[in-house]
Amino acid sequence: MNIYQACSIPIISALIGWITNLIAVRMLFHPKNPISLGLIKIQGLIAKRHLLLAENIGKIIEQDLLSRHDLINALNTPEIHSKLKEAIEKELGNTVNNFLEKNPAFKLFLNDSIKNEIILLLLNQLEIALPTILKSTGTALENSLQIAEMVSNKIKNFDLDRLEELVYQISAKELRAIEIYGAVIGFAVGLSQIGLFYLFSQS
Repeated sequence: MNIYQACSIPIISALIGWITNLIAVRMLFHPKNPISLGLIKIQGLIAKRHLLLAENIGKIIEQDLLSRHDLINALNTPEIHSKLKEAIEKELGNTVNNFLEKNPAFKLFLNDSIKNEIILLLLNQLEIALPTILKSTGTALENSLQIAEMVSNKIKNFDLDRLEELVYQISAKELRAIEIYGAVIGFAVGLSQIGLFYLFSQS
């Protein structure tokens, strides 16, 4: 084996490793539609298993990442209670003011002081009832909310081009690294071949 052959083997092996992994990465999505080659049909892995992946991702999110119970607990916090109270107080004020604008005769009986007292009374009663309301609402949501199905349907309705774009946005560096690893491993295999060749040629 001359020096040119010794140098070309690891380079060719690296090129083969890089191209192989490049094709493997591209075949995650391509071809998007199945291509028949006699008895064999070729289709991108994610394109082929799009619907199954959507269902599995939905189940994983609901079971391990964001269960219905977790979502309800996140809504039932003092911060949420406070924001709800502020929003309701604002809406009550607007409702009373609109009523008085449309019915000016009531302004004779409802001055600002009385109006504010009525709103405060309603808010106090609402604050007492709010935990019970949220609990019953949460129970109804928990019984009706299907996170796995919602996520699954969302992914199923994704256009494959858009899904591919998202995957590459998230994992571009990792996918590029896979291609480079193929070249590195191929180069190492080429060097091993040269080493084995010289080992056996000396024996």
